[in-house]
Amino acid sequence: MDWYLFTRINGLTGRWPPLDGAARAFAQYGLALLAIPLAAAWFGRSDDRVGRAARAARAARADVIRAAIAGLLALGVNQVIGTAWFRPRPFVGRQVHLLLPPTWDASFPSDHSTAAWSVTGSLGHAPAWARWFAAVVSLLVMLARVYAGLHYPLDVLGGAMIGLAVSALVRWAWRLVPRGFERWLERLP
Repeated sequence: MDWYLFTRINGLTGRWPPLDGAARAFAQYGLALLAIPLAAAWFGRSDDRVGRAARAARAARADVIRAAIAGLLALGVNQVIGTAWFRPRPFVGRQVHLLLPPTWDASFPSDHSTAAWSVTGSLGHAPAWARWFAAVVSLLVMLARVYAGLHYPLDVLGGAMIGLAVSALVRWAWRLVPRGFERWLERLP
C-alpha cells in the first residue's frame, strides 16, 4: 500500500513544471515558512499588559519556546528510530522521479514532517490564522517530500505522529515550569 501511494503521488512529477517547482521549494524550504506563525505567536500581543491579554501573550510566547523544545526532542527521537530501524529511501533500488539531490539517511521517519508537526502541535495559543497556516504548510511539506521522491507516505505520516506526540508531551510537562518564567516572557520586547 505504501509503495502504491508513493507511485501515485511521485508519478505526477514531470507533467506540470510549475507544480514540480512548487513541490521542490516546499520539500526543501517549506519549514522556513513556519517562522511566520512563530513570529505571530511571539510578537502578536495586545498593548494591554494586564489581565486576559497579558495571560494570552505569555501563553503565546510559551508556545514558541515549547515548539523549539518539542522540535529538538522529536528530531532526537527520529535519530534513535532511524538508527534502530533503518528504512532505505524510495529511490534506493527502484526507479523514482527525484526532484532534489538524494540523501542517504533513514527514510523513516521524515525529519521534515516531524519538525513541521512539532511546531504546529505546539501553537495552541497563537492566533487562529497562524495555527491554520502552520497546519497547511506542514501538510504541504509532507506531500512535497513524497512528490519529490524522498519519502514514502508512511514516512511522513510517522514523522507527523512523532512531532504531534512530542509536542503534546512537552505541553503536558510544561506544568512543571515555574510561573515566574511565563511572567518574564511577558516583559520581553
